[in-house]
Amino acid sequence: MFMNNLASSPAKPVKEIAISKKETEQYTSWDKFDPLEYAKRNYENMLPEDKIIIESVSKAIKEYGIKKNQFENAADVGAGPNLYPAMLLSPYVKGKIDLIEYSSSNRQYLEKVLGNNPQGEYLEHKENWIKYSKIIESMSEEDNKDSFDKTKDKIAIKAGSIYDLPQKQYSAVSSFFCTESITDKPKEFQKALESLMSSLRPGGLFVVTHMVGSEGYYAGEGTKFPAVNFSEDDLKRAYQSIDVISDFHLERAEASAGEKKAREGYHGMAVVIGHKKMEEKNKF
Repeated sequence: MFMNNLASSPAKPVKEIAISKKETEQYTSWDKFDPLEYAKRNYENMLPEDKIIIESVSKAIKEYGIKKNQFENAADVGAGPNLYPAMLLSPYVKGKIDLIEYSSSNRQYLEKVLGNNPQGEYLEHKENWIKYSKIIESMSEEDNKDSFDKTKDKIAIKAGSIYDLPQKQYSAVSSFFCTESITDKPKEFQKALESLMSSLRPGGLFVVTHMVGSEGYYAGEGTKFPAVNFSEDDLKRAYQSIDVISDFHLERAEASAGEKKAREGYHGMAVVIGHKKMEEKNKF
């Protein structure tokens, strides 16, 4: 966890926070991540980049020939206050989808939005996610009606870290904007990516998204969170260096000129879809 160094000094403007490069700077505690602000800004309306990601994932699933209920289980790691990765995978998962999240504030958000009787802002967010799910349904190749309710019934919210995942546990994993957005150290990013792959069963599917060229981000007034600033080529090399990966495809997701972006301080998004290698059987 990163220590909070903001209490004794005035909050910096968001843009200044995002571009700060001091190696000694500290970041906001993850439990102070504001999921209501973050989700409203990023998911109240579907951003063009997210639309590209959803289309890319739906297309890849069709090309891979993945069938309904094919996966025994799945996990979305570093879920944050984002439900669309789970909704994307849900038709293809027979059992549980673990939403693994380190931040207690994000877990509370998920519990309240997915609860039986959300109130106030959480009810508004639930209604927005249902609206979001209808857009996903219209873009999906699979019959995916009532995707919010069907996904909700499969979800298990769990406290956990991407660095401490069970080995060979899941038939499919997703992780959206997590691995590069929890540290500013490239080695820690690589460690997170390798841990994610280790949680997959042999032959399992992974769907991972990244912020390319990120300078850091915020989630609530006066907050600042880290990021590893890498290029598309850096990202490709990171995946190529992981021996257990069988294949992967990287596609950029960028807003056109004049289209709304998630925020300032990044160069676009990327979605990486692929498989873990099958284990070779011992030969005697």
